[in-house]
Amino acid sequence: MANKNNIINKIILLAVVLLASFMVVQGGKTSQSLALAAYTVGFGILVVAGIIMMILGYEALDSRILVVLAALIPLGISLGMVSQFISDLKLIYSLFCAVGIIAIAVSRWRSNIRVAAFVLAFFHGISGLVIFLLPIYLQFSDAVPARFLWVSLGGLIMGLGGLLHLYVKAGSTEKSASSMAKFLPLLLLITTAAFVFGFTSL
Repeated sequence: MANKNNIINKIILLAVVLLASFMVVQGGKTSQSLALAAYTVGFGILVVAGIIMMILGYEALDSRILVVLAALIPLGISLGMVSQFISDLKLIYSLFCAVGIIAIAVSRWRSNIRVAAFVLAFFHGISGLVIFLLPIYLQFSDAVPARFLWVSLGGLIMGLGGLLHLYVKAGSTEKSASSMAKFLPLLLLITTAAFVFGFTSL
């Protein structure tokens, strides 16, 4: 049974990698240089994370380096959206993302687990909120098609998945961590599919 679940998870992760690769090629459907670079980083890291999980398993994401890289997924996607749709704020938000990556990296090597978890949750949470709220604001402003709201759904699931991961790592048992691992590939697939469906409406 465990073998069967493992095979299913690898198939799901392969679908995540293919969808994220498609988004790298699409570049968020923008010609704005900073937005294009940010989308490429965000979805590119998602491709890399999916491949690593397929080969090494979910536990590989406990690596300090991979935690820092994984933080680039929501930060990169949210920066791409801010640059594309609210260009007046792109410099400020770029600085926020740069500070976020540095703070996450430093906290992973220099702080205790609780501080590192708080720093990660803060920047992950803000970037997740941007991904969730910005499409809603844009839709109410008639700046994007209604289908773009799927990006909000993707941001919501990504944020909840990140918080769940932090909760599991903050002090739950190995059994609950294992249960979390079973759901992560499916959460990633739903999130990535929602992003693809939303961004391709532009």
